Amino acid sequence: AAVSSSGKPAPAALGQLALGSDSGVIAVWDLAVGQISHELRGHTQAIHDLQYEQNGKTLLSCSRDKQVCCWNASSGELLHTFSAGQAPIQRLAPSHSGEHVLMGSTAIRLVRREAWKRLGKVPGHAGKVACLCLSPDDKLCASAADDRHVSIWRVSPSALSSDDSGGEQPCVQTLALETRVTQVAFL
Repeated sequence: AAVSSSGKPAPAALGQLALGSDSGVIAVWDLAVGQISHELRGHTQAIHDLQYEQNGKTLLSCSRDKQVCCWNASSGELLHTFSAGQAPIQRLAPSHSGEHVLMGSTAIRLVRREAWKRLGKVPGHAGKVACLCLSPDDKLCASAADDRHVSIWRVSPSALSSDDSGGEQPCVQTLALETRVTQVAFL
């Protein structure tokens, strides 16, 4: 990253900051020029989560309106809309490879990014997923919810299949806590 003589990042290195609102509008703040560069209007209700994909070219958003949107990060163009089903998606976790996205409501779904095809799901939690993250190798995910449980899941279509045909079990470990977990992160 470029650094100025003061030791602070040079303006071109600052990039963007996406801001989700309770109205469903996403403001994209261009930090290099210090102003809003786009207002993204594809949701009709409060934004639950925003995640830039690893390549920095796309922004994913989910909302109370039960839609997941994929945006071109530089132009603000809406590239794709994915219907979440019965429950709104609370958290998104794009894979480091760019091939998949995990979507957490109470269940956790694995979606192939290229065709937006659902590959599988696990029941997840009794409450809404509050945090969701992928391991650096995209093989495991961690999730936590208001049910005071943190779970580690295998992330593969065979582990997340909805049948009981003897495939690998999706849940690796679950930890019950006496407190609500607000963030999870892998090293």
